[in-house]
Amino acid sequence: MPEASDCVSVAVDAHVHIYEPVRALEALAQAAQNVRRRSGLGRGALLLTESAGFHVFDQLAASATPGGPIEATSEANALWFRSQAADLLIIAGRQLVSAEGVEILALGERVASPDGAPLEEMVDSLLARDLLVVAPWGVGKWLGRRKGLVQNLLETRPVHLGDNGGRPAVWRSPLFDAARRRGLNVLPGSDVLPIRGRVSGIGSFGAVVETAWDAAKPAHALLSALKNPATRMQRYGDLRGVPAFIADQLQLRLQKRRRMEGQ
Repeated sequence: MPEASDCVSVAVDAHVHIYEPVRALEALAQAAQNVRRRSGLGRGALLLTESAGFHVFDQLAASATPGGPIEATSEANALWFRSQAADLLIIAGRQLVSAEGVEILALGERVASPDGAPLEEMVDSLLARDLLVVAPWGVGKWLGRRKGLVQNLLETRPVHLGDNGGRPAVWRSPLFDAARRRGLNVLPGSDVLPIRGRVSGIGSFGAVVETAWDAAKPAHALLSALKNPATRMQRYGDLRGVPAFIADQLQLRLQKRRRMEGQ
């Protein structure tokens, strides 16, 4: 394990969903392999973004044992996952939806907060707790009125943006450039969809981050680095091709229709 003064490269997936809590260890093992294969590194970090009703981090924390696949750290919001492919730092985080329908990631947050608060009130509360606050890109989520709301956040608050591997390369938002001009990082993550063949993609898209490693408080050190516009980051992994993107969206809609018909 690196010492506190060491500068290391860490492959960071900044938008992680684990949809099947009973298979969480299996998902982490696959993520470790993805990190190794895609980034070439044996050290990674997964930033969980758990939606309402999900408590995978708490489940993993309850299973932590010295020498086991899950080990505790000195921080309540961070765990280690050990594997032969890569060692992964698991950092707690929540995904919230404001009253206006804007998604916000609270990275480093372990305690679940309710959805539905007004956007600015929600963001100010998260920033007051010194969390890394991210507005993630999503299909149709930065269009119309919501685009203006995200733009206002960039202009008035230190809210970073999130990218994900499901975005087609041809679909680029001007908000990414606006964020960088303001010294706010764009943090890539897998943000895997809950459809067959995609849920195994955790760790396959993110950024290689150069950071001064603090072995005593690795989550604090990494989150601080991700907030810093001077931190060196290099995206790894591939964006979605247009045909695959269309297939994903069709499959999502088919699954939604089947669920509705089954009710």
